[in-house]
Amino acid sequence: MTVLVLLDIDGTLLNEHYHLTSKEIYSTIEDLQRKGVVFCLNSNRSKEDLIPIYDHFKLNGCMIGENGAFSILDGKEHLYADQAPVLKLKQILPERLTAEVPGSVFLFEDTVNFLKHDFRASAQVVLLANKFRKYTMSIHVRRNQDGHLAKDLDLTQQIADYIKGIIEEQDLSLRVAVSQAFGNVLVFPTTCDKGTTFAKVRDEFYNQATTCMISDDWADEPLINQVDHFYAVANAEDVVKAKAEKVATKPYTQGVVEILLNQVGPLVS
Repeated sequence: MTVLVLLDIDGTLLNEHYHLTSKEIYSTIEDLQRKGVVFCLNSNRSKEDLIPIYDHFKLNGCMIGENGAFSILDGKEHLYADQAPVLKLKQILPERLTAEVPGSVFLFEDTVNFLKHDFRASAQVVLLANKFRKYTMSIHVRRNQDGHLAKDLDLTQQIADYIKGIIEEQDLSLRVAVSQAFGNVLVFPTTCDKGTTFAKVRDEFYNQATTCMISDDWADEPLINQVDHFYAVANAEDVVKAKAEKVATKPYTQGVVEILLNQVGPLVS
């Protein structure tokens, strides 16, 4: 029997600073893959941000990115979303948002690298959009505190509400969410989600597999009914923990290792 593990990245495999919290993850994944377990990545990240993680851990399954807008398996990319709505929003947002938020600057950057290294800023507010995304948007909202960038969750929600208004005004097939953990506004197409995309990939390539998912985020809710076993790390949102078959005692990478050893391991032994 094949066992497939769907791993969330940010807030699960990596902590909020984009770091591992346990080196044991490498040997754990390697050992389970040797026993036939298939490891897939599930993320809101772009292809450019996903592939380095996939390659770093030498995984053997598929990747689902940008909230289900695409999947990649054996080097082949499959698309499930139209690029046009988010392209139009990208053209509108920089000017509209900087006019709406006093003292702000809007940047398209490699957000993981930018935030991981705590680049200093002179503007009062930095609106940091991921430059790699093609079908979705991720806008990190940061306020300048003595040169360092700090989350401002109230402002993040205000910006999310403002973007919702623009989407309605422009009649774009997009929806908006806020990540409290990462302090960013997420914009997704309404035509697909992680659950429907994973279901298509599973039915075509892994239809005999027992499927498991490890996550921390309610944004992964569409996937819960598409897998046989759902597990949460200790830092997961309460609503996520309530849905989980098992909640790890430890957060982030340590929690992933705990679940892989204690829950997934017995499925293949």
